[in-house]
Amino acid sequence: MITAIYKTSAVLCTNKNRQNIVMCSGYMPYNDRSVDQVVEYESTIGSLQALIDSNTGCLFVFGGDFNVTRDSNTTATQILWRFCNYNNLLWLESKSDEILSIMMPIYISH
Repeated sequence: MITAIYKTSAVLCTNKNRQNIVMCSGYMPYNDRSVDQVVEYESTIGSLQALIDSNTGCLFVFGGDFNVTRDSNTTATQILWRFCNYNNLLWLESKSDEILSIMMPIYISH
C-alpha cells in the first residue's frame, strides 16, 4: 500500500519492464451541496491529485463511491470533471447499482 489517506487507499503494482500501475479506491463525501461538503470534496480530490503527482510515470485506475453522476450539474460533479480532464482520465459510469463507477486513463504512453 502506498497511501492510506483519509477516504482513499492505493496500492502500487510494480511491473518488470513495464509501467507501474497504481490502483486507488476512494470514498467521496455525500453530495448534500453544502459548503462544508464541497470543501471536503475538494480536499479528497486534492489527495488523489497528490497521489498522481507523487507517482509520475505510473498508470492509474481509480474506483469507488464518488457520490455524483456524470450528467448532474453540481459543484462536486464539476470538480470531478476538472480532475478527470486535467489528468486525461476517462470517467466510466456503471448502468447497474452492482458495479461501482470507475475512472481510468484514456491515454497510455509507452
